[in-house]
Amino acid sequence: MQAASTALLDVLRRADHPLQRLAPEDSARVEQVAGACADLFQRSSSCVEGRNGQLSLHHHGRHRLSDRRLAALTAVHNFHIRRPDGTTAAERFFGRTHPALFEELSCVCPCRRDPDADGHARRNYPI
Repeated sequence: MQAASTALLDVLRRADHPLQRLAPEDSARVEQVAGACADLFQRSSSCVEGRNGQLSLHHHGRHRLSDRRLAALTAVHNFHIRRPDGTTAAERFFGRTHPALFEELSCVCPCRRDPDADGHARRNYPI
């Protein structure tokens, strides 16, 4: 990526390029505005990365996601997170609605008993 950037900038910095006819302060201003535009694009596109952006935040905070946690996050992303129009990724992909994720899970998964009721120590089940 650095090589591509250098090659593109080298063309702009050639003596015969029209930008080189600008006054030094105008040239510096053009370069500053171009850099600001590039920064703005990078920041504005990162918030729409969707799943990749979400996973990068998790990877950044925890460095490595277990396969179970990644599967759980995938299910939450596809079936729970809604866009402003009220649709989930799964609804858009399959073209039909689906039951609410957590309501459906609460019907299928057994309720946990009080961990101390049977005298056993509480076990931690990380996702």
